[in-house]
Amino acid sequence: MAGRLLKRVAMFVAALMMVLGLPLVAAQVVFQAPASAAGAAPVRTVGVTITEINCGSACDGEGIEGIGEGPPDWYAKVFMNGDAGQRQDAPDDIAHIHPNWLFNKQIPMTQQTMPVRIQVWDRDSSSDDLADDTKEPGDKNLDFTINF
Repeated sequence: MAGRLLKRVAMFVAALMMVLGLPLVAAQVVFQAPASAAGAAPVRTVGVTITEINCGSACDGEGIEGIGEGPPDWYAKVFMNGDAGQRQDAPDDIAHIHPNWLFNKQIPMTQQTMPVRIQVWDRDSSSDDLADDTKEPGDKNLDFTINF
């Protein structure tokens, strides 16, 4: 595998939410460029790893969780390069998690940028709640662009 690795770069992307009920999201982005099969266009694999999710403040019965509800049941959706998104779920009723969820996407080596959107959700029996991942009013998505 080391022979296939052309480039590996890691950068840390984090959003710390200080508003009531907002989660802390920490993500790491990793690039890996494997050798391509003969005649195939070269591609690179880009990975986004969510390493931590935590309520920025109280979330048990208030904030993201309503009265009578327990700690959040986290899951994340990651949209890379405009795709339909990938989802991973955490165990129920844990407010602070270290999931190390890895989301991968292959893109052409010639592509110079890639948009990423991270959504953190709380799974509920009636309807799920989208947590606020940013400090921007009215925007609950953590959006960023990776430049190669």
